[in-house]
Amino acid sequence: LKNFCTMKIKFGSIVTDGRGKLGGQVYARNRSGAYVRNKVTPNNPQTIAQSAARSRLAKFSEQWRGLSQAQRDAWNAAAPDFAKTNVFGDSVNPTGKNLFTQLNVNLADIRGPVIENPPVPVEISEPGELTVVANSAPELSVSFEGVEGQSYKIFATPPLSPGVGFFKNKFRMIDTHSGPADTPINLFDKYNAKFGSFDEGQKVAIKVVPVVDSTGQKGIGSVGSQ
Repeated sequence: LKNFCTMKIKFGSIVTDGRGKLGGQVYARNRSGAYVRNKVTPNNPQTIAQSAARSRLAKFSEQWRGLSQAQRDAWNAAAPDFAKTNVFGDSVNPTGKNLFTQLNVNLADIRGPVIENPPVPVEISEPGELTVVANSAPELSVSFEGVEGQSYKIFATPPLSPGVGFFKNKFRMIDTHSGPADTPINLFDKYNAKFGSFDEGQKVAIKVVPVVDSTGQKGIGSVGSQ
């Protein structure tokens, strides 16, 4: 079963909700409610980005083993301070190893240093409403409210038709930004390097996710499109 089921199930008197993959189906929820769809396997799941992500996880697993026992105990003790809410709205604590890996992956994304001791969680400032300008002039830029002490992972979608409104599974990271962002950030060259050019009238969505420079905590982020 381990090889075929990556599904989360919430039990009541009977099963009340489900998320994830089971056999050939994917169980999820959108604004219309719960739904089931057929699982689609990509033609080439071994992309460069996926290989890099796996390599990075392996690197931090090795670094976790290299910590002292006192450091690992400290991470395990700190884990409840970084509890998250899962897809069912329940609070879930990470393991010490997962917390160490999650925070350091976030820091690696913004080119920050590895932290070997657990930080004290701090408040995260979300970027607020995004202003996205996209046209074939060429111009692609985003403006948002950045703050000192945080960096921002910037994601984009490939060119989309104007009627597309669901972006969640289409975002790919294209850039990072550190600190305040009072003026538009030019993304055109980074976008072209990732997706190629886009035509006038096509939609591009941008997502900006904050990361605290000192702790590696990641916020929810904001999405904008044009």
